Amino acid sequence: NMLKEGATQLMGVPVRDFTYAFTHPEEYLNWAASREDDGEVLTALLEGLQHVYKRRGEASTMMRQFSGRDSLFEAAPNF
Repeated sequence: NMLKEGATQLMGVPVRDFTYAFTHPEEYLNWAASREDDGEVLTALLEGLQHVYKRRGEASTMMRQFSGRDSLFEAAPNF
């Protein structure tokens, strides 16, 4: 069953908020206003995700701060 904004009962938050590979990084461009620097933004996002994966932090890092977990934008040095 889906809850508010695409969340599931099992996880409690929308899958797009996880740094796990639920969402392809290019999909985030569909949810943001188009910008001239989309390529740079996508590169920074991929580098940030790689930083999290290399440190095996995907279970404790979310795309946004949630329930005591770090945000990708706080955890990755390129942000």
